[in-house]
Amino acid sequence: MLIYQDSLYTGRCRGCGRPIVWAETRTGAKHPFDGSPIPVSTQPDLFSGRTLAEIDTAITPSHFATCPRAEDFR
Repeated sequence: MLIYQDSLYTGRCRGCGRPIVWAETRTGAKHPFDGSPIPVSTQPDLFSGRTLAEIDTAITPSHFATCPRAEDFR
């Protein structure tokens, strides 16, 4: 998964109440993670001038995969 490195912010899940870290994906969608995403690699995005980070969800889980109420938000 590719996210913009400068887009991270913290919040709480409205479903289960756990703390999460939000990131903007390359497509512009907001995506929640269980903790700060750890980049596997980075690359420049030539269109926006921002830095993209590749995230391995086996290392930094998506909150959609761990939240007991994830289906409420899809």
